[in-house]
Amino acid sequence: MPQKYPKVEFDYAKALEIDQFNLALEWLAIPKQIIEVSEALAQAIFDRNKAKEKLEVIQAQLDAVVRSAAQEAQEKVTETVVKNRIITSHEYAEGQRSLNESDYVVDLLKSAVSAFHAKKLALENLVKLQGMKYYAEPYEPPETDGKIGPTAVEQGRRIATEKLREVMPTPEVEKPKPPVRPPARPLPRKS
Repeated sequence: MPQKYPKVEFDYAKALEIDQFNLALEWLAIPKQIIEVSEALAQAIFDRNKAKEKLEVIQAQLDAVVRSAAQEAQEKVTETVVKNRIITSHEYAEGQRSLNESDYVVDLLKSAVSAFHAKKLALENLVKLQGMKYYAEPYEPPETDGKIGPTAVEQGRRIATEKLREVMPTPEVEKPKPPVRPPARPLPRKS
């Protein structure tokens, strides 16, 4: 039977979305989001540590019960037998399940904190792009020397294409060779 993990009550996918047209609001929200997730992570680590301590107490109690039962029955038990009896007990299995669930939540929240830091980095880059007028209204590039009209647009496209090729060079493709024509024969002369 597959184990079901605890459901975390937070919509991370929605919180990680970026509205690129409201970067100011996104920047105001990101510190609060990181703090909320970090606090949840701290609480999850605390809960995991409590589950680990509880499991250790259960293990110690079961160890004492197994050894005292063996002593009353005048059996000699090895460490392996004690360990196996502890592991197969219902109380230990419940404690281990609780610890596993706590580990799952901690791992999930660590990933969420990392994702929010990635969102912060993405916001920084979007602000840089906006500063470079990446999302600006169409404007006349300074390289057009004040020319207006289709030539300015063509020149802007040419400049943008050149810059793109600098960043992303394309592989050289061999151009097809023109067909070879036989040499022309001289026309016969009329005498």
